[in-house]
Amino acid sequence: MKSMPTRISLGAILFTALIAATSAVAEAQMLKISMVVSSADKVVASPTIVVANGATGSVEIGDQGFAGAMKTKAFLAPTIQADGTILMPVTVKLTTEGVVDDKPQISTHEMTVQLKAHPGKKFSLAVPTHDDKAPFSMSMQVDLLTEEASAAMRAAGSK
Repeated sequence: MKSMPTRISLGAILFTALIAATSAVAEAQMLKISMVVSSADKVVASPTIVVANGATGSVEIGDQGFAGAMKTKAFLAPTIQADGTILMPVTVKLTTEGVVDDKPQISTHEMTVQLKAHPGKKFSLAVPTHDDKAPFSMSMQVDLLTEEASAAMRAAGSK
């Protein structure tokens, strides 16, 4: 039985190599997410986290155990897309505590949104609350870290 020679064009080989190289660089890339968390027009916190491309990062802000306390958990999973934008599902869980008729009340709101961000551009999201006087919002900016900073973060994480 005679075997058929397999023909792969040079263009297909170069395209495959380019995709593999782009994927390897994107996987190694670290992203810095700077946030400003506000309630009732007051800044509550301004954390910054560093997350590897495709990984999930989280931040927890706030207090609990007294009337007026607010606690926020946010989970972010940024992924660099082929066009250079960043697709980032964000889950925010906001817990507020209050007193109604001398009884403690705990209210929780959770939302997940899919954001598409451009590196270096700010974007915002608002989380609904039961208290109209205490609206809650987060603004974020995602920046790509330099290759040197990414390598240093990976080296520090492996120790």
